[in-house]
Amino acid sequence: GAFGGANYNDVSYESKYLNVSSDVGSVIGLNLGTTINAVPGLRAELELAHRTNDVDIVICEDWRIGATDETWSLMANAVYDFETKTWPVHPYLLAGAGYGSRTGSVPEFSYEVSNRGFAWQVGGGLTTAIAEGVTADLGYRYFQAPELNAGPVNAGGENHSIVAGLRLTF
Repeated sequence: GAFGGANYNDVSYESKYLNVSSDVGSVIGLNLGTTINAVPGLRAELELAHRTNDVDIVICEDWRIGATDETWSLMANAVYDFETKTWPVHPYLLAGAGYGSRTGSVPEFSYEVSNRGFAWQVGGGLTTAIAEGVTADLGYRYFQAPELNAGPVNAGGENHSIVAGLRLTF
């Protein structure tokens, strides 16, 4: 399957002379999975995703600098699809753990900081069949990436994503 959507991360810092804030960015990803026949409704999937956000840095209220916050992740997810016999839309819950590689960069100064390590996510949403073997979904994901530290700015790894996707079953 594949998904994409809007991503918001928690990059923010405010002091008398420095203000750092993140803009809404994007998330795209691919996943490959299988159903777990022993537990009806349970799926396991491997997910590769990329999140990117522009970051605004304002120094002394006048000097504006652009930066980026970018995360690649490889996650193992468990997804539980709830069966709704009389409704064509099915809710799902997702939990995942894996690896994240995060980089913050300020091109104007050729500056880059990165961190890699454990990442996790939880989420949920709704799916519906749109054709034989094709399912569409709309969901929310909370993703925790490794933190970034750049001087006084500690950029936590919280990400909130609204995603839409397609899944092929064969």
